[in-house]
Formats: sequence, C-alpha cells, structure tokens
Amino acid sequence: MDKTAICNQALLEAEVDKTITSVETDSSIEAGRMRRIYAPTKQECLTAGEWTFATKYISLSPIEKTDSSPYSNTFSYPSQALRVLSVFADDNAVKANEPILDMVEATTENGSSKIICCDAEQPIALCIVDVKDELLPPAFCHYFYLSLALKFAKISGASNDIKNRLNNEKQQAFYECGALNATVANNRIYDSDVNYYVDVRG
Repeated sequence: MDKTAICNQALLEAEVDKTITSVETDSSIEAGRMRRIYAPTKQECLTAGEWTFATKYISLSPIEKTDSSPYSNTFSYPSQALRVLSVFADDNAVKANEPILDMVEATTENGSSKIICCDAEQPIALCIVDVKDELLPPAFCHYFYLSLALKFAKISGASNDIKNRLNNEKQQAFYECGALNATVANNRIYDSDVNYYVDVRG
C-alpha cells in the first residue's frame, strides 16, 4: 500500500466519509491532519515491536571519547536507526547471535547527540529502520492504519464508541502482526537497501 492508500484506509476505519486523492497535495482538512500525524505514527508503530522486516545490521562509527563512561570506546548512534535493539562485538558475534551485554546508550555530555558506549572495537548494531510504505507487509499495514485511524479520531473529536473500537482493533492487529513476525526465521534480516531478507549466519 502507498501512503495515500494507507491514509484512506485509516479514514475508512475512523468512519470518515471522505477520501484523499493525494495525501501530499490534497488541500482538505483530512489530508492536512494526515500529513501531520503520518510520520510520527509510522515511527511509533515501527518501534513498538522487533519487526523482522524492519531490522538491519549497521556497523557503528567511532567518535572521539568525550563522555565520562567507564567504557573504552564511543560510537555515534546510527543515523538510520529508529531504535537500536542490540549491539554485537563483531561479525562472528552476529552470526552466533551473542549481543554485548555490557554497553550503554547515552547522550554526549552537552546533550547534543545520542551515543553508544562499549568496549568493542568494531561493533555492529541491530536496528529498527524506516521501511518504504510500499514494502510494508499487509499485517503491519493493518496495525499501522488502525493506529493512524485512532490518532485521527482523537484529534477529530470522534465519539468514544469509535475510539474504543479502534483501540481494541489496534491491539488485536498488533498481536496478530507479532505472531506473523515470529514465524520469520531469526537468521533472516530485512535489508531495505537491497529490498530482501539477508541471511546473516553464513
């Protein structure tokens, strides 16, 4: 589903009797509200679970140690990452699925940016990353547009009956999406750069 289709499905679920021609250019109130809530809602949904389709391994970039942590090395938080799930010491640790237990996520002492501190020399982070709308699995799209519909209903003053129904359906869709996600083999990780699942265990 593309962005406009997802928004129109959300409007349908929110019992709004209107459709959007193009969410990017439509001048309607509905399109304007969707533009405002779309990106943050998508990020909330992506970071709500450890979705296999949205995970990617990213090598961390070292930076000069400026914090007071007891760890020997400091790395930039990956710019692509919506959320870091775990950090591995190297490729072999990734293949063995043995994450570093002794590491921290922090911010620089002046609070200007997020960092990752650990003792590994060349760590690799398993991250949740953004995924193009057209590549989102149907089960996740269902959870996403229900979440979008609920947020739209709240800012549009919908009835409590509608909001309660959407909240219940959103929770059910989350569990269904999680059950499908669990069926994907843990050794196959979706790489959005090449658009397929990559076997990381060799």
